[in-house]
Amino acid sequence: MWDATPEITRAVTPRPQAFQPALTGARFPSAQDALAFLGAVAGAELAGEASARRGPGGDWWIEAPVDWSRGSSLVYSAGGAPFAGSGSLWAAVPGDGSGPAPPTALETAGAGDRLLYGHDRDEPERLAAEDWPEANLVDLLLSNRPRPAHAWKLERVFVMAPGVLARAVLNQAVGLRFSVSVSAAECFPLTGRSGERSGDTAPPTSVGWLRIAWPKKKTPETFLRSLLRLPFVLVAHPLEAVPSDDASGAKLLADIRYATPLADALVSSLISPLVKDNERWLLGGPEIGHWRVQVHGKPRDAGTFIQAPASPMATPGMPATAFPTGNQSAAIPLRLMPRSPGPGHPDAVLVDDTELGWLRDYLMGKPAAETAYLAPGPGRHLLLAPGGLLTTLPFGIPLRRIGVGGLYLQEGRALHPPLPETARGRVFPCDAEEIVAVTNRDSTGEIAATRFDLDTLVPVWTLWLGGAPPVEEGVSAEIAAKIRKLAADLQPPEQPRWRKQAAELIPALRPRPVTDRGQLLRQSMQLERAGRLAEAVQCLEQAGELAAAGRLYERAAVAIHEG
Repeated sequence: MWDATPEITRAVTPRPQAFQPALTGARFPSAQDALAFLGAVAGAELAGEASARRGPGGDWWIEAPVDWSRGSSLVYSAGGAPFAGSGSLWAAVPGDGSGPAPPTALETAGAGDRLLYGHDRDEPERLAAEDWPEANLVDLLLSNRPRPAHAWKLERVFVMAPGVLARAVLNQAVGLRFSVSVSAAECFPLTGRSGERSGDTAPPTSVGWLRIAWPKKKTPETFLRSLLRLPFVLVAHPLEAVPSDDASGAKLLADIRYATPLADALVSSLISPLVKDNERWLLGGPEIGHWRVQVHGKPRDAGTFIQAPASPMATPGMPATAFPTGNQSAAIPLRLMPRSPGPGHPDAVLVDDTELGWLRDYLMGKPAAETAYLAPGPGRHLLLAPGGLLTTLPFGIPLRRIGVGGLYLQEGRALHPPLPETARGRVFPCDAEEIVAVTNRDSTGEIAATRFDLDTLVPVWTLWLGGAPPVEEGVSAEIAAKIRKLAADLQPPEQPRWRKQAAELIPALRPRPVTDRGQLLRQSMQLERAGRLAEAVQCLEQAGELAAAGRLYERAAVAIHEG
């Protein structure tokens, strides 16, 4: 018999999930706190994985496969709020160490939602999936805001620089006798979510990747700060321990200007496995951002990139039986050899025609432009100031004044063979109105010397000074008559007799003639070149340049001590 009874379909009502306090959940106000918790978990070897969600207000929700009794204390230590549970239901863990209380009434969570029950156990806080999307460790890492670092204690750094600047960094580091290795690389922005890197769609940028190390001594802060002043140059240090002989370096690095406190266990066990073998991740500051660097090939020693000066090949043969005498002695070619740079700012800087435009943009509005002068030359120009410059330029060739007179030598260089003062005056003659700047040529080891005439000195602010606006002169007849009447009625007070007598005994009370400030600065430079430092200091004091006068006082004290 055919059964005509229709089939009845019943709707299935979703049931709330049973509460099972098995795992550790945590809510953190910042990415830094979340990273501190994950670092503690990895350091204690409690778990090797975790999941994360990012909230709309910058909060983070972390779930770790760790028993809540062991993980809650780590959450409190990192500055978060611990929860116990699994799946979509989580209950707050009390601060007294007791277990979480089950919620009194369980609600049904949507797909991907999380329900967080507080200590009252009544109304949960719902973390909706659309408001709290899933995130990976890269998102958590990139959301961390680094703090400025105020002290450095480093043994090596890694420098990412474009081609031209990479060459400048290489020359400077080799000149200081540091250990340098070079690799070719390409960089991409380190961005994306859930493993997707949108930076891959952008064309790569070719850069130089340099590893610079120095002997185990004080960190060369002056050298590092000079690199940080270069545009588009990132100086980083490894965030994980690497052997000193490992030229490839760590996989995760951070800008040396910022402190990025990440636990070594977090870096080695969770972050480093995400980085490919030929990649480096650089965590920079807000002005540079984060980068992913692909290193190509093995690093090469910097010595292969430095061209030695050409010298004639000696003819094989037996040595002479008699020592050469008189004019038969071979002359040693004069060269500039590397040496440690002196403290403080350079005395002068040599710039070319291209850098002259940069000089205008760099010094405009800075205190150094108040006292600096520019001596134009044939393709190269000299920037100097009384008592030395007040700043260090990120371009140009810094110079140091040697001896008494107008001879300036490239900073970090010394003459070889060494020349006494009389020999220097013969090789590089210059009178009282001249300056000679001695540097290395760009492509050879030969010396390049440029002579400048002090009569052509102009203030550096003339580089950006435009035409002067028209100035109205004179005074109206009515005002002039009133002023003459007031001047006739006013009688200057008679100077006390005791002041006249005291002025004869105390030079400070004597009236001083009004002198042009620019003339005083020029006169101080001439006296400084002549070795008359005390008189040069007086000119600087009259011009109001007390800082420059103090530097000359220090130089005079050093000269007296060495003499």
